[in-house]
Amino acid sequence: MKRNRKKVHGRYYKIPAYQILAGQYTNAQMAHILGISERTYTDKIDGWTDFSAQQVRTMAEVLRIPQEELTLQE
Repeated sequence: MKRNRKKVHGRYYKIPAYQILAGQYTNAQMAHILGISERTYTDKIDGWTDFSAQQVRTMAEVLRIPQEELTLQE
């Protein structure tokens, strides 16, 4: 069965880069921190769904960067 999914935003390229800069956090580790599955986390990074405000706050704290930096797209 083919699903017609639409992205809600472009890919968040900066989040994986900040994961590396902050200490080599894997997608699995970040998903665990956020309390979601790794698949859900990568879907959010790729633009299929979006992060909640609380998830953005948590990631910003863990990665030690301003919240605004996480969701900027280029």
